[in-house]
Formats: sequence, structure tokens, C-alpha cells
Amino acid sequence: MTKITPENYYAVAAKLCAASTQLAMDVKNLDNALDVSQSAGTYASGGPTWAQSFDQSASDVFELGSTTAIAARELGYLVHQAGLNHAHAENESGGGGNQPTPPTPQGCTLETNLHPSQHAVGGTHEKPDRWELIAEYVTKQWADCDEGRIDSAGKQFTSFANSKGATAVQLWNDITTVFTDDAQHQSPEVNGIVDEVAAVCRSLRDTGDAASALGTACSEVHRVANIDKSTGRTSLKILDLIIKSYEIDKIAARRLPFGSWIVRQLDELIKTNKIAYARGMDKLIEGINGTVDTAAKSNQGIYSLATGSTQGLSSILNRTPRQTNPIRNRDDRDNDAAGKRGEQRAGVPGNYKKRWVRVTVNGVPRIVEPDYIDRANKNVVEVKNTNEIRGNYDQIAAETEWARQQGFTMTLVVDHRTVINDPRIQAMIDSGQIQLIRKELDDNDDI
Repeated sequence: MTKITPENYYAVAAKLCAASTQLAMDVKNLDNALDVSQSAGTYASGGPTWAQSFDQSASDVFELGSTTAIAARELGYLVHQAGLNHAHAENESGGGGNQPTPPTPQGCTLETNLHPSQHAVGGTHEKPDRWELIAEYVTKQWADCDEGRIDSAGKQFTSFANSKGATAVQLWNDITTVFTDDAQHQSPEVNGIVDEVAAVCRSLRDTGDAASALGTACSEVHRVANIDKSTGRTSLKILDLIIKSYEIDKIAARRLPFGSWIVRQLDELIKTNKIAYARGMDKLIEGINGTVDTAAKSNQGIYSLATGSTQGLSSILNRTPRQTNPIRNRDDRDNDAAGKRGEQRAGVPGNYKKRWVRVTVNGVPRIVEPDYIDRANKNVVEVKNTNEIRGNYDQIAAETEWARQQGFTMTLVVDHRTVINDPRIQAMIDSGQIQLIRKELDDNDDI
């Protein structure tokens, strides 16, 4: 029979806390490495689609990693306390010798989830040289994304992901070497601890899988955007040379009899070429849009993975992460505190002073106070830590219009439980006027 000692508990607790600290550090380092502000583009429809998809998926990866780190720490503390309980019991009984009672190991210092400090929403607003040659005929907007930084972000997520699966396996092996199969069969307490360790290891592995999936999506968007935009720029240079050639021919034609007729024919050729190259440009942008749509659909699985995986940690955390049930029985003071907590978790700087802005919407003058006007990144952020969005249309529509007039983007950050039950707001989200991001703005204590 395997003898389970307090030291066994301490060893397992130390492994969990060390894993917690390392994972939290990895998430922080990932955030520091990301440079994505205004990289998605503003062009229809790919820019807003990629912005919403990337920003949501990045937030999901951060929440999954952060929640896993917190859960590993909390489980480590519980296991260490269990070891202390056994040590105290043996010491008091006098039959177990003098069992050590070391201090609790240090886990990560996170109290709430980390989120990316930058949003990809927005674009460079650039147009390639000689765009004016086709501006009259092209129907698509130039893809003003920064594909280089999209690629860099993908590489950062891939690098972050690379070791997570192996780390999860190593953590499992380290702990089950201490809490062996025999120990698990012998002790229901140990068996229960190992069940929770399995959940932590699974979430650690899932964190890597989610980050890897996002990295792959970034890589594909970069690949197609880089090729198609390069082709587009080259085509404009070629068109410019063709037009210049025709313009030289026009100079010579004017010296000839019936030269005006030749000039008209050359002008028609110039127009024909402009139209043809504009159609070609439209197809290139359509190709980028199609790739972004495919990548965004693929990224939807990251949200589901993050939710399912973190909810497997509920018994450790004594709450259900990312839950969608409404919160009831809060008074005005509770709601005010929830609003402030939501703004903090959404990334609104703690020292930011809100200000009122004036705007006219559909002929009606309004005064609104956005939660955050990020002038550096040309983004307006409104946070709603609420069960539903209905009743906020006038405010959100006014802030969106003010953002549009300023050349800013509009981001609406809500909790996972928040229902978008105003079709007008949903229509603005669907059209790309508003970027919607769901984050865990509330603890939603329900266990």
C-alpha cells in the first residue's frame, strides 16, 4: 500500500503553482509582443470582419490562458492546505512524527483575466500609388490592412502555443508520479485532486490549441493579402506605363491630319484599360475578402473552445467562467459597481476621465459620454456589463455616429451573458459600423 504523506501534497501544490506562474507570465509576454493596433483595415467587408474576428479570438485565448493560470494556482493552494491538514492531524496525534508545515507556494498574482491591451480594429487608410487611375471605375475599397503586422501577430500566437501541449503532458506526468494510480485508488481525496488536475491540464492544452488556430488564421490572411496587394500595386504600375504610352501617342497624333479622331480612339483605349484593370483590382480585393471570411468562420471555434474548456474549471473556481445566464437581484449600487468593474476589465484606463460629446443623429442633437475615447488608436469604446442591450440604442447610435464623424472606429464590449436584443444595434454590428467583443466583465458567481 502506498503511503501518502503531507510532502506529497506539498510537491503537487508546488507544481501547480509553478505552472500557474509560468502560464500567466506567458500570457503577459504575449501581450507585450503583440503590435496589432489599427492593423485589420477599414475596407469593406474584410477589414471590419477581420477586426472583430481577431479581437474576439485574441480575447478568448487570453481569457482561456488567464483562467487556467488562476485555476492552477487555486488548486495548488487547496492541495497545499490539504497537506497542512494532514500534517497538523499527524502532529497532534503524536503518531506521525514531526510533519513539516511549509508556507504556501507562490502562484500567479492574477485576480481577473488578462485581455489584449491593443485592438486590431481600424486601418492604415492608405491607397497605393496611382490608385487615382482606376478610382472612377473600381467598386471595391483598397485593403488598407497591415498584413505585415497581421503576420507578426500570427507568429506570436503560434510561438505562444508551441509549448503548451507538451507543458500540459509534463505537468500531468509530474503530478501522477507523486499521486500514483495506487494512491488514487487508496484515497478518494487524492482521486478527486487528480480529476481537477486533469481539467487544468486539458485547459492548458486547449490554450495552446486556440492560440495555434488563431496563428494559422493570421498566417493565411497575411499570405493572401500580401500576394493580392502586391499584384494590385504592380498592375497599377503597368497601367500607368500603358497610359503614358498612349499619352505620347496622342501628342504625335495631334500633328497628323484627322489627328483628333486618333486622339479620341486613344482616349477610348485608355478608358478601356482603366476599366479592365479596375475589374481586376475588384477581383483581387474579393479574394482577400473571401479569405478573411473563411478565417473568421474558422475562428468561431476558438470562442466555443474557450468557453467549454474554462467551464471545466468551475469546481476549482467556485463559479462558472464565461457563463451566459443573466444575473439577478442586484440593486442600483450593485449595478454601478458592476459597471465600473466591467470598464476596468474591458481595458478602460483607471485614470481616464470621461467627457461628454455632442452629435446630431437623424436630425436630433444628442449629448453622450463614451466610456473611453482612445484618440491614439482612433477608437471609441462603450462597455455594457449588463444582461441585455435593449434600452441603450440612442446612446450607442449617437456614439457610433460621433466616432464616424471623427474618422474613428466604434467598439462595443459586452459580457458573455449580454444579449444583443435590439435589432437596430445588431444591424449596426452586422454592417461593420460597430465592432462587438465579448469579454468576461463579471465573475457571475453562481456556484
